Amino acid sequence: MAVGAVLEVETRHHVYHIKNLGHGQALILGHPDYCPEPVPVDIIGSAWGDGIPRLNFFGQGARLEFYHPVRGFIRTSRIINVRPLFAAV
Repeated sequence: MAVGAVLEVETRHHVYHIKNLGHGQALILGHPDYCPEPVPVDIIGSAWGDGIPRLNFFGQGARLEFYHPVRGFIRTSRIINVRPLFAAV
């Protein structure tokens, strides 16, 4: 994913917007408690429940994983859909 690109990641419970800032950093919003407004996070990737993260990968059926600066490690409900909203040039 290019720096500046934005993805919409729909999980079972929320819809997140993730903007790639590069070097594993992103702005994320979409959860009413963790990120109701854009929050800078460290993106880990996703995991299917086997405890093995797929780094920098958002897989349908997996759970999005990121590190929040205040809340720590976050693992979302299962990903239903991922779609690009804005592709950086």
